[in-house]
Amino acid sequence: MCAADASDRPGDRRAEAVRSTAMLLKEMEEIHNWARLGVQLYFGWFALQFTVNGVAAGWVFTYKGAMPSFARLIFAIFMGWNLMGTITTFRFHKHILDCDQRIRDVIAALSARHTTEDASIPPRSPVPREAISTVFRLCAATMLMSLLFWTILEVCPRILSTPHSTLD
Repeated sequence: MCAADASDRPGDRRAEAVRSTAMLLKEMEEIHNWARLGVQLYFGWFALQFTVNGVAAGWVFTYKGAMPSFARLIFAIFMGWNLMGTITTFRFHKHILDCDQRIRDVIAALSARHTTEDASIPPRSPVPREAISTVFRLCAATMLMSLLFWTILEVCPRILSTPHSTLD
């Protein structure tokens, strides 16, 4: 019996299908695990970025006295940091959606091979696409607002030298 004849046996084809299914399941699991870890790391970084921006903005408006000579350099650094954060948010959001699409493709391939008794409940991707999109849009908007804030302080430094009004 030659090698070509061995691959035609039904047992070999079933074994290959099982291996292929196992590989697809493993790929789907790994993609999901990576996406979950990536989202956790991203939001940890976003929380740090948001906190540092808030503390710095609070310091700018509560500081009494002349601005230090290096303040404009710090503003420029914050502008760059928020610009990079905004770009990263859009790119990472796209990557998460790409991961979700690959999981959907794997589910479709597996569903085509294996029919279940209850076909009224098709399997779905575990990635909450709408929630992720909403949150990432809000994160990007937050970073864009921070970028605008620091840009205004850089471009119009006189804003900081105007006397503060009081509500007396």
